[in-house]
Amino acid sequence: KLCVITGPNTSGKSLLRKVIHNRYSERKMEYMAVSQEQRCSSHGIQRLMIYGTETDESTGYNSVKMLLKAIQTGQAREKPFAIMLDEPEIGCSDETQAGIGLRVASQIDTMPNLHGLYIVTHSRQLVKHLIQTVKPTHWRLSEDGMTLQQWAEREVEPTDLDAMLAQGKEKWHAVNAMIGK
Repeated sequence: KLCVITGPNTSGKSLLRKVIHNRYSERKMEYMAVSQEQRCSSHGIQRLMIYGTETDESTGYNSVKMLLKAIQTGQAREKPFAIMLDEPEIGCSDETQAGIGLRVASQIDTMPNLHGLYIVTHSRQLVKHLIQTVKPTHWRLSEDGMTLQQWAEREVEPTDLDAMLAQGKEKWHAVNAMIGK
């Protein structure tokens, strides 16, 4: 039921999020996604989960509120559904990120019609607390071959920001060429 998606910036996590969305759309199964894009410009069910703005309340507060609403919404669903949470830890301290991991782990089985909960994250604290109690599937969008446990415990090496931007732009153009844009 639970899949954690990790990878460095510009590795294709957002593209994968869109592919997963299309797959659920083709199946005509309810799919709720909350991403940074939707947090800024959403309406409908995503807006219900978020309610509030970063001008009214802190980003971390809104992130936690969004997560709790997503779980509450999932508990009420009577038909199969999926939820995509893209970086649910935005604006949260390490301690709050750990709390998010614990809450997801303790609530995943309270959503009986959940087909899949996908979490795209950069948070090792969230993941460390998830894997203590549940064994999520892990999709690593990187050539490093790390398991989720290895990723959570790895030594962090600083990113070359200029190289990351150039690589991201190159990948973006390649993806757009593949889809004919």
